[in-house]
Amino acid sequence: MGKQPSAFPLRIEPSTIQKIKAIAAKHGRSTNKEIEQILAAHIGEYERLHGPIKIEDCDDMDEE
Repeated sequence: MGKQPSAFPLRIEPSTIQKIKAIAAKHGRSTNKEIEQILAAHIGEYERLHGPIKIEDCDDMDEE
């Protein structure tokens, strides 16, 4: 079985979350899944411009 996704509390401006909820509804997704899709697209664009992010480089960032 795969690793469970990490829970991460996230503070988002009320107007922003309402907009994300509207977009999620149009896409037939949950708000959580829409946020995952937005983050995945952003990471994909970042990696396209800057190269792949090595996960090992992020291990020590968990404490921040």
